[in-house]
Amino acid sequence: MTNISSFRSAYFPSQPEIQMTTSDYQEIKLEKNSRNGSLALFYQFKTNKDSVQLISLIPDGCFDILFCCSSRHPSAILWTSPLLRRKQPNFLADCVYFGVRFYPEQRLFKLKCPMKELLDQQIPLFDVLSVERSLVERMGAAKSFPERFVFLNMR
Repeated sequence: MTNISSFRSAYFPSQPEIQMTTSDYQEIKLEKNSRNGSLALFYQFKTNKDSVQLISLIPDGCFDILFCCSSRHPSAILWTSPLLRRKQPNFLADCVYFGVRFYPEQRLFKLKCPMKELLDQQIPLFDVLSVERSLVERMGAAKSFPERFVFLNMR
């Protein structure tokens, strides 16, 4: 019989298709421990004209905060797990995206709506979470993955 706590500690919510269908993929995986039971990883990728139609997610109950780091059109969404594996719309071509992946049981912040109402959607971040609007512009203005990672870790 499998021990549930062993399964939870071994579980890691990866999305390999993002890495396979985009370019310049980078990530920093965080060790899950008592101090960090909410964040799974930070990642960044760049879309191209073909990949915007190919990005799909595997249902896993996690959610991401995804920043579009376009200097002309910076934005941020809450990107929730789909109910079924499917392609994800609404990406800009030739754009860098920076994401923060959260475990399903995250406790860092409280969303404005219950998670079950948000599944299988891409929702503007300000509609579901109270954050400073300047955060999105600062993420768009940052020039590199390490710069974005350090900026969010200092918050």
